[in-house]
This record gives sequence, structure tokens and C-alpha cells, in this order.
Amino acid sequence: MTFEEFINKYNGQYVEAEDPNNINQCMDLTFKYLDEVLKIDRATIRHEWAYEAFTQPNALTYEYFELIPIEQGSNPQYGDIMVYGTRVADAGHIEIFIDGDRNNFRSFSQNWPAGSPAHIINHNNYGVIGWLHPKQGGSMPFKNREEVIQAYQQRLLKNPTEEEINYWIGKDTKDFLIAACERLLAPFKNRDEVIDAYDKRLKRVPTEEDIKYWIGKPTRKFLEKANEELLKKLDECKKEPRTDADNKLIEEFDIWKNSLQ
Repeated sequence: MTFEEFINKYNGQYVEAEDPNNINQCMDLTFKYLDEVLKIDRATIRHEWAYEAFTQPNALTYEYFELIPIEQGSNPQYGDIMVYGTRVADAGHIEIFIDGDRNNFRSFSQNWPAGSPAHIINHNNYGVIGWLHPKQGGSMPFKNREEVIQAYQQRLLKNPTEEEINYWIGKDTKDFLIAACERLLAPFKNRDEVIDAYDKRLKRVPTEEDIKYWIGKPTRKFLEKANEELLKKLDECKKEPRTDADNKLIEEFDIWKNSLQ
């Protein structure tokens, strides 16, 4: 189901998902959005209060979403999950962004104002603390060539051809992940593929021994070994004193570890 279809299905309806003792909350609509559009586990955002989806992210949250604070200055994108803090209510608020920018936008919301069904509403950014941007993997189409290139680099450790870029624009990211998993099971065919994988994942040049070892072995196995190496480096980086390079590695590790999703 697309987000547009989701809006058409529930607009004007009361949406209940989890707690019969606390019905038709903003979280209920968002849970249904995870179920039916993004196909993501509700545990990614499940907390006692709505604002905690952003302030208390868990491992699953980081696995499936980028957390973007409003102070960053960027704009939300279609389908992002907007999160409000306690300035608007004790529990905060959560809803789905449709269009606009960080200052003024339309969203699909429930229980704003209190007791209202799911509906499209105009907002300014009062109380917004940030938003959750779905990573590649939800049921959302690639919107442009940059998204396709990023997906290839992160998942397959290579740059796509122009033919591949043109093919995937407009196609579902879920379908790409299925195809990517099949390719990850395929072995490295030659030394160039091994060298490229080392450069993209480990930022270094492999030895001749490394190249000979990996030719013929599955890409997935390489990613597992690469992540083990990165974890070890990360532990070393956290020891004082840290260099600028160490701090950068710590910041980027969340991106690197997603290769095993």
C-alpha cells in the first residue's frame, strides 16, 4: 500500500491499533502506517509516550530510520514521521508528513485536536523536535538517481550503471532489497570486485592475499567480516584520547552497520 492509498483508506476514520484502554491515539495511526505502508515492526517506535519515539530510540529505530532533529535545518520528506515534544502535550504527538517544509506543512494526523479522527491538517513547527526518515527498505519508491546510487553503494558496495539507475527510479525499495540479497549471496568474480568492496566498506586497499582469499566467496560473508573489523576499530576509537578520524568513524558506524540489514 502506498501512503496516498493509506490516507484515502483512513481519512475521516478513527484508527485503533493496540491499546483498547486508550483508543484512537496518534500512535495508533502511526502504528497502522508502519504495518501497511512501511512494513516495519511497531517496536521501532513503541514507547509509553509519543515523543519518546524520537528521544528514546532503540536499536530497531536506528536500523530502519534516520533521526533528524529540527535544529539540523533540513526539510522533512513525504512519508516522514513527525514527532512533537511536551510543549504540545504531556505525551507529545506523532503524525506523518505529507508536504511543505520544516516551518509550515501538511500532515496526516489523529487526535489533534484531542478526540479527532485521522485527517489531513496544516501545521507550523511549534513543538516539533524532529522526524524519523525511513531508510531504504520501506515500501517506498526510489524518487531520484541519488537514492538509487546510495542504495547500491550501501547494499552492494558498487556504483550502479545508468541502465540500473533508470530501471530502479520509481520502483519499490523492497523489490530492490530482495534483488540485493540475491546478489549478496553471489561470489566475488574477480580482483576488481574485491578491491572495490574493500574501498567502499573498509576504506583501504586489500593485500594480494586478501584478494585471492575473497575471489569466489560470497559478498555477504565479506560484509560480515568487514563489520567485525569495524566493530573492533570502533571499540579502539572510543578509548581516550580520540583523534578527529576516530570521532568520524564513530559517527559513521551506524551507516556502515546497515549493510547487514
